[in-house]
Amino acid sequence: MNPQRQCRSRVRAGLNVEFRKASVYELPFEDHSFDAAFSHAQLEHLVEPGAALVELRRVLKPGGWIGVRAGDMGGILVDAASEVPAQALAGYIAAQQKDPNVGRKLARLLRGAGFSVHKMTASYEVLTETLRKIGPSLAQQFGAPAVCNVADRGVAGSLFVAIAWREATAQVA
Repeated sequence: MNPQRQCRSRVRAGLNVEFRKASVYELPFEDHSFDAAFSHAQLEHLVEPGAALVELRRVLKPGGWIGVRAGDMGGILVDAASEVPAQALAGYIAAQQKDPNVGRKLARLLRGAGFSVHKMTASYEVLTETLRKIGPSLAQQFGAPAVCNVADRGVAGSLFVAIAWREATAQVA
């Protein structure tokens, strides 16, 4: 569903909602505009996650709340018949220019942005049966040809992971 259609359906449901596209580093809102803010799966994709949190703090009212859920790819547990998926994931993480492990730094980043940290939790994903489902879909999404294999180190990050998962699911099946 496109954002305009979502907005219209929520307005009809009695919710006052407006969608805007903007940079998290320069939000188009006045200082102290919101009671709460929520960020999900965003910070690990940013060059400066601390700056994004400072900007979110700027638009929060005094005493406002922020909820953050950020990935930490170092906490992904891979259970597969071979080490290929784990090796592919490690290679993918090493190639990132952002911070795929930002989740473990949230408390420090939030405090650095001026927030009080009230509660921190963590959860871990164990990839076992998920590999069977995700592997083929990723390989298909990125158009991995059947002749490619993990030895093709020149392959772009996501495609490399898709190929490795495709190999792993072939071994597990």
